[in-house]
Amino acid sequence: DGSVTLRPADAEIHGGVRVEQSGGKDNIGFWVNKDDFVTWKFKVTKPGKFDVEMDIACKAGSEGSEYTVSIGAESVKDAVESTGQWQSYKTKKSGSISIAEAGRVELAGKALSKKGEGVMNLRSVTLKPVK
Repeated sequence: DGSVTLRPADAEIHGGVRVEQSGGKDNIGFWVNKDDFVTWKFKVTKPGKFDVEMDIACKAGSEGSEYTVSIGAESVKDAVESTGQWQSYKTKKSGSISIAEAGRVELAGKALSKKGEGVMNLRSVTLKPVK
């Protein structure tokens, strides 16, 4: 359907965040420095508007960190909500982003603030075409 799911193993890590495994699945964790970030390079076959869905976990008391997801000049901004524990994941739509042309693009996930122990644990970013 044109959806793209970006997984931790394919991310380029910038700073001290790292890929870890929990419950048999990878996630990006140890996001304790707000200046750390992750990027993915991938190919878009059909440009258009996409919903940005984040599969996130956040321990109660650490929620509220703000983050941005961007592709070129397009970006969405959202805040991390508590899921109870660092290993309790919830998929959340963070907004929509437009990709103007087919081809190789780079998506960046960056923290704007860190409110508790860490920004989030991130299992995946999915871009779903808006119908």
